[in-house]
Amino acid sequence: MPKLNFSRPHTLSPADAKTKVLALVEDFKSQYSHLLNKVTWATDGMSATAEGRGFTSKFKVDSKTVTVEIDLSLLATPLKGKIETRVNDRLDAAFSKS
Repeated sequence: MPKLNFSRPHTLSPADAKTKVLALVEDFKSQYSHLLNKVTWATDGMSATAEGRGFTSKFKVDSKTVTVEIDLSLLATPLKGKIETRVNDRLDAAFSKS
Protein backbone atom coordinates (compact mmCIF):
# COMPACT_ATOMS: atom_id res chain seq x y z
CA MET A 1 0.00 0.00 0.00
CA PRO A 2 1.36 3.46 -0.87
CA LYS A 3 2.15 5.62 2.14
CA LEU A 4 1.99 9.38 2.46
CA ASN A 5 3.78 11.10 5.34
CA PHE A 6 3.35 14.73 6.29
CA SER A 7 4.95 16.74 9.07
CA ARG A 8 4.61 20.37 10.04
CA PRO A 9 6.51 22.16 12.78
CA HIS A 10 4.54 24.57 14.92
CA THR A 11 5.08 27.04 17.73
CA LEU A 12 1.57 26.70 19.15
CA SER A 13 0.74 25.28 22.52
CA PRO A 14 -0.09 21.58 22.27
CA ALA A 15 -3.72 22.43 23.07
CA ASP A 16 -3.93 24.98 20.23
CA ALA A 17 -2.24 22.63 17.77
CA LYS A 18 -4.65 19.88 18.83
CA THR A 19 -7.59 22.23 18.21
CA LYS A 20 -6.36 22.93 14.68
CA VAL A 21 -5.91 19.23 13.91
CA LEU A 22 -9.36 18.49 15.32
CA ALA A 23 -10.81 21.18 13.03
CA LEU A 24 -9.02 19.66 10.01
CA VAL A 25 -10.34 16.19 10.83
CA GLU A 26 -13.87 17.50 11.41
CA ASP A 27 -13.74 19.37 8.10
CA PHE A 28 -12.64 16.17 6.36
CA LYS A 29 -15.46 14.26 8.06
CA SER A 30 -18.08 16.73 6.87
CA GLN A 31 -16.71 17.03 3.33
CA TYR A 32 -15.95 13.35 2.73
CA SER A 33 -18.36 11.51 5.02
CA HIS A 34 -19.12 9.03 2.24
CA LEU A 35 -15.48 7.85 2.35
CA LEU A 36 -14.97 7.81 6.11
CA ASN A 37 -15.92 4.84 8.26
CA LYS A 38 -14.46 5.71 11.66
CA VAL A 39 -12.34 8.25 13.52
CA THR A 40 -10.96 7.27 16.91
CA TRP A 41 -9.27 9.83 19.16
CA ALA A 42 -6.87 8.93 21.96
CA THR A 43 -8.15 9.87 25.41
CA ASP A 44 -5.72 12.80 25.62
CA GLY A 45 -6.87 14.06 22.21
CA MET A 46 -3.30 14.32 20.94
CA SER A 47 -3.61 11.55 18.35
CA ALA A 48 -6.25 9.87 16.25
CA THR A 49 -6.74 7.16 13.69
CA ALA A 50 -9.15 7.31 10.79
CA GLU A 51 -10.33 4.46 8.60
CA GLY A 52 -12.28 4.68 5.41
CA ARG A 53 -12.81 3.40 1.93
CA GLY A 54 -9.35 2.96 0.50
CA PHE A 55 -7.24 4.38 3.33
CA THR A 56 -6.17 4.34 6.95
CA SER A 57 -4.53 7.32 8.60
CA LYS A 58 -2.92 8.48 11.81
CA PHE A 59 -2.74 12.02 13.18
CA LYS A 60 -0.41 13.05 15.98
CA VAL A 61 0.27 16.33 17.74
CA ASP A 62 3.20 16.98 20.05
CA SER A 63 4.75 20.12 21.48
CA LYS A 64 6.58 21.00 18.25
CA THR A 65 5.21 18.94 15.37
CA VAL A 66 2.01 17.77 13.72
CA THR A 67 2.30 14.54 11.75
CA VAL A 68 -0.12 12.80 9.44
CA GLU A 69 0.44 9.34 7.98
CA ILE A 70 -1.89 7.94 5.33
CA ASP A 71 -1.81 4.41 3.96
CA LEU A 72 -3.66 4.12 0.66
CA SER A 73 -5.12 0.94 -0.75
CA LEU A 74 -4.06 -0.12 -4.22
CA LEU A 75 -7.41 1.09 -5.55
CA ALA A 76 -6.75 4.58 -4.16
CA THR A 77 -3.22 4.75 -5.61
CA PRO A 78 -4.30 6.76 -8.71
CA LEU A 79 -5.52 9.50 -6.33
CA LYS A 80 -2.21 9.73 -4.46
CA GLY A 81 -1.09 13.00 -6.07
CA LYS A 82 -4.43 14.70 -5.53
CA ILE A 83 -4.59 13.55 -1.90
CA GLU A 84 -1.01 14.66 -1.28
CA THR A 85 -1.70 18.12 -2.68
CA ARG A 86 -4.88 18.62 -0.65
CA VAL A 87 -3.35 17.45 2.62
CA ASN A 88 -0.29 19.66 2.09
CA ASP A 89 -2.49 22.66 1.27
CA ARG A 90 -4.62 22.18 4.38
CA LEU A 91 -1.67 21.63 6.68
CA ASP A 92 0.09 24.67 5.23
CA ALA A 93 -3.01 26.81 5.74
CA ALA A 94 -3.43 25.63 9.32
CA PHE A 95 0.20 25.69 10.46
CA SER A 96 2.21 27.99 8.18
CA LYS A 97 1.99 30.97 10.54
CA SER A 98 2.41 29.11 13.82
